[in-house]
Amino acid sequence: MTSRRAISVAAGCATALALFAAAPLARSELLDRVIASVNGKPILLSRAEEQARIAALLDGRTPQAISAAHRQAALDALIDQALVRKQMAQDPVVVTGGEVTARLAEIRGELNATGDEPWQLLLIRYQVDETAVRACIRSQLEQLKFIEARFRPSARAGAAEVEKFYREDYVPRIRRQGGHELPLHEVRAQIEQILTERQITSQMDGWLKSLRADSNVRVLVKFE
Repeated sequence: MTSRRAISVAAGCATALALFAAAPLARSELLDRVIASVNGKPILLSRAEEQARIAALLDGRTPQAISAAHRQAALDALIDQALVRKQMAQDPVVVTGGEVTARLAEIRGELNATGDEPWQLLLIRYQVDETAVRACIRSQLEQLKFIEARFRPSARAGAAEVEKFYREDYVPRIRRQGGHELPLHEVRAQIEQILTERQITSQMDGWLKSLRADSNVRVLVKFE
């Protein structure tokens, strides 16, 4: 789902900031510090690093591929997460342990780690534990449900938008690929879904920017 991209998950350490672009250091070498705060609540360097490692694991990237940009994305995700959670306190959503377990099973299948041994080896390789991964998945699912409930009811794709997408996006793309386009009535539902998801993402991005503007967000580190 589109919302998952923004929230996600997801979405983000070293003994000195100048070493962030170098090879990842072991946990024992980390020097923790506050790197941001949201309404007075701190976000630690170790939390951003953990977020970046979990995001790499869930996305199928190697730990060595974690870059400064990935750490910045992880920090941004943690800031957005804190802002959204404040809103969720007014309209809470429920995610069951079964939903978390089911999503974790899907992820392990995608990573070819359905067995206990390959899964534990992955956790060791990424220097994370299953409790942290499950907590991240729960947070993603909670925020996804919240975003869907908040924005999907008002997201609608009009007939003119659908026809324009079909004419200016779908047909040229299919022809570039050497295929033959289907008539509009056969792909209308898929196009409506794409346009609806785009609207949700656009509304959510604007909402998050507004939340940041109205909150006391301090960022003390810029990963470059």
